[in-house]
Amino acid sequence: ALPERAPRLHAAFDLDALDAADRAAVIAAEEEHYLAREPLTEAALCAALDPLCAAPATEVVTRPARLAVTRSLVERWFPENGAASGDSYAALLQRAGVATAAVAALRRQLERRLGSTLEWEVSTLFVSAERRA
Repeated sequence: ALPERAPRLHAAFDLDALDAADRAAVIAAEEEHYLAREPLTEAALCAALDPLCAAPATEVVTRPARLAVTRSLVERWFPENGAASGDSYAALLQRAGVATAAVAALRRQLERRLGSTLEWEVSTLFVSAERRA
């Protein structure tokens, strides 16, 4: 899967319920997470393969996916025992400066969706190439 095409969790929330600064911080935090920590892009992959392979060809396949909103999902994304530590979504947001009240509001939004499903699109990059002689 390509981080640049990964579904952004903030798409599951009504960000208009947050103030402008928190809304911008939520979006920026995810972009930083996906692109700075995992800088794999289709172009970067082809560039890395170029010295080894002749004319790498790529195809991106995007398919729908569903994610069930369960109590364990809520706890994984927004743990009640101190969201500021760990690798949770809440911790990511708090490290980016999103207000604690805004993080709590997002958790409540997700809790209201318990039992439903989130609709995603997942993209996978397929690469084919011939090794240079």
